[in-house]
Amino acid sequence: MALRVGFLQTRFSAVGPGGGELHTEHLARALEERGHSVTIFTDSPAERRDGIEDLDVQEYDTPFAVNPINELALANAARDDFEQCDVLTMTDESAFGAVGASVPTVMVFHLVWHGWVDRHRPIWNIVRSKPQVLIYRQMEHRICKNADAIVSISQNIRSDIDLIGDFENKIHDIPNGVNLDRFQPIDERTDDFTVHFQGRLVEMKNPNVVVEAVAHSDSNWNLTIGGAGPLRDDLEKRVEQYGLNDRITFLGYLPSEDLPKRYAESHVYVLPSTYEGMPLTVLEAAASGTATVVTPRSATDFVTDDMGVVVSTDPGELASTLDTLAANPERVKRMGDAARDRAEQYSWDRIAAEYEVLYNSLAET
Repeated sequence: MALRVGFLQTRFSAVGPGGGELHTEHLARALEERGHSVTIFTDSPAERRDGIEDLDVQEYDTPFAVNPINELALANAARDDFEQCDVLTMTDESAFGAVGASVPTVMVFHLVWHGWVDRHRPIWNIVRSKPQVLIYRQMEHRICKNADAIVSISQNIRSDIDLIGDFENKIHDIPNGVNLDRFQPIDERTDDFTVHFQGRLVEMKNPNVVVEAVAHSDSNWNLTIGGAGPLRDDLEKRVEQYGLNDRITFLGYLPSEDLPKRYAESHVYVLPSTYEGMPLTVLEAAASGTATVVTPRSATDFVTDDMGVVVSTDPGELASTLDTLAANPERVKRMGDAARDRAEQYSWDRIAAEYEVLYNSLAET
């Protein structure tokens, strides 16, 4: 049965999309390829990003750019339109204003603020760094209570949802996906062993840990850092202080068309985050045939022992792990092959098929 599927999400059209926005973009295309009609309801951006012209995106002017006011304003502005859909998928706090609508609703959690708070105590650290989180945490109760279904993209997220309350009867485990045609291995890499970090340069992603790992390293591998963010200046100062300009290269924000080549040319992808749902970057690197070194939160349910190494956020441990891999190129090659095999289980078509089953069950009730 062909469905009219809606997605309600702030910042979808804005430049520099995050994992949640990219998840919506890829899932929307995969659903359309399966014969469904998809509309994305979002706020009007200050600057619109390229590459989404093929999608049906409806934008709404919202009075304030500050969340959660902006998110609630979007839900109110788009209500008459998204209630024409057969099912509505939500991914952020705009869901607070949409649950209880006359259309079945599905909440997809990429980040659970209860879990974020649990990992950033004491409470004054939260008030100092992100006070709106305390409001978001309260909003999550209503979203989970009133949504018709909840999607957990990983066991990390499922365990965090459990901190909100007992919603076991609503939770569906559907992971993120990856474009296997776009991200593919290459035949040969350069002899210079390269480690790549990709992500926003923010505290949660721990790019400083990777820089410190280079400083602790006894080997001569190189690090490339893709992404922009508030930590860029501090990271560059550290690199200068340690005298590592010849080993660390800042690439800045990488447009999506540059990512497949960057992943495929790297020997190892590293992501030492303290909080992740199920990072698309790890899936993309794996699909590119690149070994991964990640922390437990970055590994989620995806990284297995044959394709990657799970380490702590200690720079010395990370340095030792990367030194060992740099000295064993054959092992790294085997890990990359296993990573590609693992990624092939996560095509967007397979993920869309799982959402299709969920959507149909809700549309028929």
